[in-house]
Amino acid sequence: MHMKAGYLFSKIFRHDEDRHGRPSLHDIIQTFKPALGKQERPRLVTGLDGAANDLLTLSDEQASLGLEVSPQGGLPEPDIVGKSGILGVGDGEPHYDPPLMNIVGTLDWQPARDHPELLARPVKDAIAELRLECFVARIDPGNADTAQFCAAYDVPLTVSANCVVVAGRRAETSVMAACLVRATDRADVNRVIRKRLDVRKISFAGMDDAMRETGMEYGGITPIGLPPSWPILVDETVAGLDMIVIGSGIRGSKIALPGPAAASLPNAEILALALSPTN
Repeated sequence: MHMKAGYLFSKIFRHDEDRHGRPSLHDIIQTFKPALGKQERPRLVTGLDGAANDLLTLSDEQASLGLEVSPQGGLPEPDIVGKSGILGVGDGEPHYDPPLMNIVGTLDWQPARDHPELLARPVKDAIAELRLECFVARIDPGNADTAQFCAAYDVPLTVSANCVVVAGRRAETSVMAACLVRATDRADVNRVIRKRLDVRKISFAGMDDAMRETGMEYGGITPIGLPPSWPILVDETVAGLDMIVIGSGIRGSKIALPGPAAASLPNAEILALALSPTN
């Protein structure tokens, strides 16, 4: 047994030699030593202070407390998949969240609550009120439109979600709603969305109306922070994605958050919004 490993056990169990008749550090080392040289299943160690019958001895397969022992002694270096392509997120520290890595592209994603200057006011207020865990990244406003954005920052179109604002009318009643679909899909406005809103006529909302009602910039409208009376219709594919990219309310940034989080926003519901290839 290496001295380093012996020191580790002494720190974990904090036994003085032969104190109160309990096993000494030497006894513990002798118990563990056979398992370190062979691949054997863990076995129980009894008589340890506060750990009787539920401490497993170390083996080459797995160590107690979730630690692994390398053949050279000491603890192995962490193995982080794809670390060479990871950008810093928050406080200058690398962020190893696999879903975020799928959409990070060349952007520097930061916690959205730490950067209110990159959010439209309704979006900032909603994120704070809902305690929404999401990220924001600064972009060139000239690249805010989806196709240009994805090309400029190496973000896949399949994780970029468009927030489409529609306006419907039945007799004297008008309704507006937001629809969230992937950039690679088209929303079935005339059938699925019109039926859900129970309107006779439906169309995409005009730019001026959308900006006035949301308090957001055109090209940056997002489902976060919309008027409380608006339904938010989320396509089932978007809701199932680990991470999606959406607007931030301004053209100068984008937000990344899990698809299920978008589907859990107030007034949100999941529907099969996307047109099938045969439609």
